[in-house]
Amino acid sequence: MKILHYTIGFQPDRTGGLVKYATDLIEAESRQGNDVVVLFPGTLGISQKFGIHHERKTSLRIGVECFSITASLPLPLASGIRNPERFMRKVDEQVYHEFLTRNHIQIIHVHSLMGIHLELFRVANKLGIPIVFTTHDYFGLSTEPNLYLHGKSYDDQNNIAFWEKVAVQAPSVRRDLIYQLPGYHILRNIIKKMPKSKTEQDAKVTNSDQDLNTRLSEELKNLKRYYETMFKYIDYFIFNSEVTRNVFEKNLPFPLTGKVVQVTSKDAVKREIRIPAISTKTSLTIGYIGPSADYKGFFDFVKFANNSQSVNRQFKTYGYAPSLNLNGIEECGRFSRDEVKAVYSSLDVLVVPSRWKETFGLVVTEALTNGVRVFASDNVGAGELLPDFYRFESIEDLQNKFRSETLPKIEVVVPTFSDHVQKIETLYGIMIDGKIGPGF
Repeated sequence: MKILHYTIGFQPDRTGGLVKYATDLIEAESRQGNDVVVLFPGTLGISQKFGIHHERKTSLRIGVECFSITASLPLPLASGIRNPERFMRKVDEQVYHEFLTRNHIQIIHVHSLMGIHLELFRVANKLGIPIVFTTHDYFGLSTEPNLYLHGKSYDDQNNIAFWEKVAVQAPSVRRDLIYQLPGYHILRNIIKKMPKSKTEQDAKVTNSDQDLNTRLSEELKNLKRYYETMFKYIDYFIFNSEVTRNVFEKNLPFPLTGKVVQVTSKDAVKREIRIPAISTKTSLTIGYIGPSADYKGFFDFVKFANNSQSVNRQFKTYGYAPSLNLNGIEECGRFSRDEVKAVYSSLDVLVVPSRWKETFGLVVTEALTNGVRVFASDNVGAGELLPDFYRFESIEDLQNKFRSETLPKIEVVVPTFSDHVQKIETLYGIMIDGKIGPGF
């Protein structure tokens, strides 16, 4: 098969679960003998003329042919769009037409709507090339990829008023442009520590909910329609979880063709997971892995730890720079892929307390395949793998579970990455043959 993947880029410039999963899938499909091509938003250069550029260095590093879009649409990586017109810029369809036909593309797998033009979808539709889309986040349904703002999930209230609230806290045009500079990964940590620009500060002062002007509201409505049109061109949705499917079906005004295909990691090598029951009186090390962010439920974990202090329980956090001096919690910092096994070997229990409707959460499968018990909030897509006892509605509910005499056994089947790749390739074949149906 001749497969085109569209993703937002590769490490080190881009990070996160989407990037890791897409890279792993691209490499695996190539090893299976498929002819794989990758398209991603390019860095900013001297020329801002729209086009598609062959990235020789990236092609050699990834092992497949890679191309970048020069003058792509901006990448709102910090969430929020304050200048909607910049994200709907029209380009010459012929450029995409020539790229798709020259490379004899049979199917397109889209991993994000960030940076890509509507024209790619239109051209693919005209050429009869099917498009599949993996729901890594909610960008396109909203300009806030997590549908979460100021301590609240807006999956039930994703209206223009919410888009306006997100626009108020969106970064400046200058900050958006920085995300596509060459060597951005070197600047990333510096940028996170930078104070907001005066423009961004002023936006929060002058653009209150009551003050947002009619022009911005109308532009955001147009942008919402722009993304909805993209979604209409998608032939098949690969939902990461039932959580994700529910959010997409609730927030798009037309029926969606698709199926839940739980993602997994190439690091998850075990298929059948059996973790024995354990007494809660046993010494337990309970951990959290992720950023120190509200949408991830970090502060709920801190609350849980503070309310659960006892001589036989230790608490650890991983995944962010330790600087909070948390009472009774050991902050262990960030870790590399080479240290994953050591991290999980230090834990007996992992808590995944996300507040946003997390599309999946690879950390759940990684922990399980490393023999670590996992408690996940009802918001976590990957929690669907777990027995009911290991899912919780609130921190109070979680605390009650730890008051029981034992933590029960966990017996689950986690698809291996090779199983997952085979399933995706089967879907491609069905789509190319034009015979997709409910039986997949």
